[in-house]
Amino acid sequence: MITYTLLVTEVVDPTLAVLVGAIIMSVVVKVFVTFGAVDVDLGLIENETIAQLKNVLMLLFGMMIIVSVLSKTGFFQWSAIKAYDLAGCKTVPLIILLMVFTAILSAVMDNVTTILLMAPVTLELAQLLKIKVVPLLVGEAAASNIGGAATLIGDPPNIIIGGVGHLTFTSFIIHMGPIVLVVFFIFILILMRSLKKENGGHLNECPDLGHIRKKYVIKDEVMFKRTILVFIFVIFLFVIHPFIHLTVGEAAIIGAVIVLVISRVNIQEAMRSVEWPTLIFFTGLFALMAGARALGFIDGVVQMMDYLTGGNPMLTILLMLWFSALLSAIIGAVPTTMVLVHVAVSLSAIHNTDAIYWALALGAVFGGIATPMGTAASIVMVGISKTTHHTIHFKEFVKIGVPTALISLCLSTVYLLVRYV
Repeated sequence: MITYTLLVTEVVDPTLAVLVGAIIMSVVVKVFVTFGAVDVDLGLIENETIAQLKNVLMLLFGMMIIVSVLSKTGFFQWSAIKAYDLAGCKTVPLIILLMVFTAILSAVMDNVTTILLMAPVTLELAQLLKIKVVPLLVGEAAASNIGGAATLIGDPPNIIIGGVGHLTFTSFIIHMGPIVLVVFFIFILILMRSLKKENGGHLNECPDLGHIRKKYVIKDEVMFKRTILVFIFVIFLFVIHPFIHLTVGEAAIIGAVIVLVISRVNIQEAMRSVEWPTLIFFTGLFALMAGARALGFIDGVVQMMDYLTGGNPMLTILLMLWFSALLSAIIGAVPTTMVLVHVAVSLSAIHNTDAIYWALALGAVFGGIATPMGTAASIVMVGISKTTHHTIHFKEFVKIGVPTALISLCLSTVYLLVRYV
């Protein structure tokens, strides 16, 4: 509870909050075990947690290195100009392409990095188009969250679920991809309606971007081509990793090492580009999850959910979806996933179905879209907006976030019932 209070109130940095919680949890577990209050195999829990954490940290670290080198080539800014050209200088197609590009990037990278790289470009384009910036930024955060939901590496909740549940990259695409495509289409309709309403019923035509075209170019053609090839190779490894007995973390590390070798980037500079607080944050999360398992908290939640649903698999899946969505909107997707992922593991074993994992993934991400504190990508986007004259306020965020979340969850309900029940 201390950790969740610190995370929700943002009294201290989230990484520090998780570390404080992990240390307290560790002490409590040791005391309970010492005095016989709980009877668990701590060694087994610790070994399982370390194996899961190692895979997640390797995945995050490797992708951070690859994305960092790719960003130095000017790829993201160049892509925005290409989207402009593809749109034929028309505002509506440009906005749609920008959202599609953001969603795709978030699916193959982590969505927080995507937001950090794309938000400045979006800000500049919005000002040139003379349209209101805030709805566009909120839309981009939502596009990033929706796109990231399609793959194991796109959203932090998926990374946790995949690591703990031993799910593959391909399985996420197969099970999450179809509903994500449908939800993204509906989201585009909601966003365009909101943008037109906020801009007086119409959107201006695109101006000439000649003065920024010179700035948004590929800075190093050779490094760009080499890094893109390595990136494609890593995605290929993600797809085939179950067949070659490779974890996604190991695949990401292989890609990072290759990129560092062929790009000849200074290793100290590369290490500075790694988001160390994020890696420490995940380490603390896994320590907290291990403690919750040791204290029997997970078993208690499993029994409660099984009691509420009467052991009915269909009701269990739907309860996981909507309960995780509600929690995610209130306390955030990552804390929600941290609480419920081992519950999902137990319920999945009881009912012999992986659908509970997908219900948790959909609920955590789509529920988090509703509020500005719901997902890491949304929090980062709000933070970026505060550094400009276009601060995203709660009321402005939920205008797009709540309708998108509710429709997404209703569609997810139908999808889960049709496909898995």
